[in-house]
Amino acid sequence: MKVAIVHYHLKPGGVTRVIENAVAALQQKSVDTVVFGGVPYQGNALPKHDNIPELDYATEADFTGNQLAKKLIKKAKEHFGDSPDIWHIHNHSLGKNVAFLSAMEKLLEKGQKLLLQMHDFAEDGRPRNYAILKKSLTKTDQLKSPYPLRASVRYAVINSRDAHYLKEAGIPQKYLATLPNAVLPFGNTDKAQDPLPETSKRLLLYPTRGIRRKNMGEMLLLATLWDDKNTLIASTLPPNNPQWLPIHNQWEKLAKELKIPAVFGVGLHKGTRFEDWILRSECLITTSIQEGFGLAYLEPWLFDKPLVGRNLSEITEDFTEIKLNHLYTRIPIPLQWLPYNFEKKLRASLKAYYNSYDKSLPENAISDFHKSVCDTETIDFGALDEEEQAHVIIKLTKSPNLKEKINLDLSVPDFQTIALNRAKVEQNYSLKNYGDLLYGEYEALLNQKETDQITNEVAPQKVLEQFLNPEHFRFLRS
Repeated sequence: MKVAIVHYHLKPGGVTRVIENAVAALQQKSVDTVVFGGVPYQGNALPKHDNIPELDYATEADFTGNQLAKKLIKKAKEHFGDSPDIWHIHNHSLGKNVAFLSAMEKLLEKGQKLLLQMHDFAEDGRPRNYAILKKSLTKTDQLKSPYPLRASVRYAVINSRDAHYLKEAGIPQKYLATLPNAVLPFGNTDKAQDPLPETSKRLLLYPTRGIRRKNMGEMLLLATLWDDKNTLIASTLPPNNPQWLPIHNQWEKLAKELKIPAVFGVGLHKGTRFEDWILRSECLITTSIQEGFGLAYLEPWLFDKPLVGRNLSEITEDFTEIKLNHLYTRIPIPLQWLPYNFEKKLRASLKAYYNSYDKSLPENAISDFHKSVCDTETIDFGALDEEEQAHVIIKLTKSPNLKEKINLDLSVPDFQTIALNRAKVEQNYSLKNYGDLLYGEYEALLNQKETDQITNEVAPQKVLEQFLNPEHFRFLRS
């Protein structure tokens, strides 16, 4: 079987890591793969790869989808001697390249079979991407949607929530699969060095890049609530995107001003490695309010480290075999602590969020939001924006007695739970399991027949409706 794997870029981490794991798993299946990306690959885990600059992010392109499709086919023939049996395309509908859908259309016209794997959605809190996605549809002659229904197309998503959304939008179950990522330990633990030799403090590590949705204010709140002078909380990396650096730096500044035992971006410290910080930590934390697959809930156990923090149940419901019941689902903050203008800000932000998708604010949007994050007396800390979160943290540092108003269990799992969770992750998310699932999807795609002559599309509006819900709105995602 010959498979061409396509992504916008092959930069380290994220989707590139998923692709590397897929290629490794498929080598055990005698699948011949080549990986195409718009940015040159700098790693050593892909035996065959090639650079096609036109695949890179391009909101405005000086080339057509037809030209991109021709280049893809030409490059594939250089590697395989013929067209591949399957094109495995990642995040085709993310709205990162205005010519991408048109190229996909040309591949379909030529009878190519496509497995479309989605890790992220333009419809999920990315209105700028969605605008580009809509614009890219004007570049195609036939496709009216990023979600064509053909016997030559299958869809794969990384969690059951997204599978449910696509099914509700109109993609038949027989063309749709959930493909959870492989979860593997990484890094070299040999010659480990203590990155904090000058202190004996216990380290709680948040291994993340500090973008907005990672909810860095809540990391500071945990450091404040822990109230233990022998404990230090640290995050590993700042944002890559300069747009989010000011927010990240404001949290760092606030921590210093209030003398909160929290530090940011320790992964950039010279002479230290990521593995050193992991090994030095007593436990790992997560405060994120939005995840895709949810590696943060699975990877810690492979390092024999417990996990504490926020549970995103819409993601972790897929991990039924992993014990995560010690995690909290909300941090209750008294409503009376909110500034008088919170409701006004909420309405304006919700309206702007809907308008960014060219939609009007639903009549019951405010009340639906409240139902999802409030009870009669409290609101979830993760539902606040940075200004309100900082206000709460300042209030607690100035009046420590108020901490008793926040009922939060920060218990750490015992060794037995850690061992059990590690065994389950190794068993259920192994490279072999991933290879079996992925190969099964390839076979299912190759066996799909043109009997029904399906040439429909799922209306983009239907997918947007699944994600654009007031109950899902969070300031840190907008």
